[in-house]
Amino acid sequence: MEYIIYFTLVFSSVFQDFFLLNYIGEFGRSITAIIVIPLFIIYIFILRRKIIINKNLKILIMLAIYLAFVNIIFLSKHLIIDNGSINILDENVILQTIKGYLYFFNIVIFMILVYNLQKRIKREQVFKPFVITFMFLFLILIIELVSMPNAFPLLHNKFPYYRVRLTTAESSWTSSIIIIYFVMSYYYYKYIKQSKIMGRCSIVIFIIFLITSTSKGLILNLLLSILIMIIFDGNLKTKVISICLLCFMLPLMLPIINESIIRDLTNYTSVVTRVYSVLIGIIYILLNPFGTGNAIYLLKYPKMLGEYIYAFNKIDFTFNLSEIYTFINTNTSQNISAKSAFIQYGLYWGIVGTVMISLFLIRIYKDLFKNKDKQFTIIKFAYINILLLLITSITFDIKYEIWMLFSVIIYLSEHKNKKNIME
Repeated sequence: MEYIIYFTLVFSSVFQDFFLLNYIGEFGRSITAIIVIPLFIIYIFILRRKIIINKNLKILIMLAIYLAFVNIIFLSKHLIIDNGSINILDENVILQTIKGYLYFFNIVIFMILVYNLQKRIKREQVFKPFVITFMFLFLILIIELVSMPNAFPLLHNKFPYYRVRLTTAESSWTSSIIIIYFVMSYYYYKYIKQSKIMGRCSIVIFIIFLITSTSKGLILNLLLSILIMIIFDGNLKTKVISICLLCFMLPLMLPIINESIIRDLTNYTSVVTRVYSVLIGIIYILLNPFGTGNAIYLLKYPKMLGEYIYAFNKIDFTFNLSEIYTFINTNTSQNISAKSAFIQYGLYWGIVGTVMISLFLIRIYKDLFKNKDKQFTIIKFAYINILLLLITSITFDIKYEIWMLFSVIIYLSEHKNKKNIME
């Protein structure tokens, strides 16, 4: 039963454009977000399993408690002291606070459940669901390529769509899924099953994903991850391989990336919107070091976007600012975000919360990188890549695959330490 629950969580994590979006809002995009609490209840009350909390999970629990206090304080201040409106844009401030907080509360429950499940199943069972899901995603890719732009009408909400998005809402969201599920599959065949043929098949499938993907974030973060691995990983063999790969890929990728970014800056909006949103988010966090909760940012953040937009007039380049202006003048909360997990959640919990989540990630980093065993190299690569994506493009909210990666790293670190003690 534990394996069934675990498999369900791993497999469901890739579905991020679920139809319940149309009924319960953004929360309904993710199947995992909907099922994690019921599965947690089943684990505790039906299976009657004891819950174990380790040092990493304690940080997340403390952070959830802190965020709850921030929400209560700033919501009370807005409604009672400031006599603010019950509605901000198109959102009821109380409901928005509850909905926003529920995202992170779900993440903490997810991490606790996955951690405890991994302790009760075999090492092979920890990784096998990733392999099955990776092959499933490859099947999705093939079907999508031949039926674009109207692929999977029962799975998606936006049509027509001319880029590869797999089981997510948009192309940029596929980066973390492709990286994580490839790495886990490769690890499974390389170090658990020790199958050279299937390991090479995993690499071939990954390359096909790269070739067919139009996500700039995927390619850019891939190159940056290789560069960082060269600098920080102490394994000489890995450095040599990384340098060779980088030298091979740079001449091929840079002209394409450069042309794509210039075209985006002048004709489209994604790059300039993302960079500007992040910069304003940083200013917001510095001005609100304790955060403002999951709802009040909707009142302050759009105003700050408008206050500094004049800076573009001082740059001798024509940017497409249309998307930014829609955020400034909007009457809806839809898409108003800092476009980065760290910065967006920084709006909620400020510098204090950012320090706490950084402590969580640093502990995982230390546990991972202190192991010089070559089998951890591919996991290190995934960690670095996801960290870059969290900084530049994806959010925490319904990207459960990144939390699954963190859980696997914790599992491997503890498993390695126990093995060393036994030896």
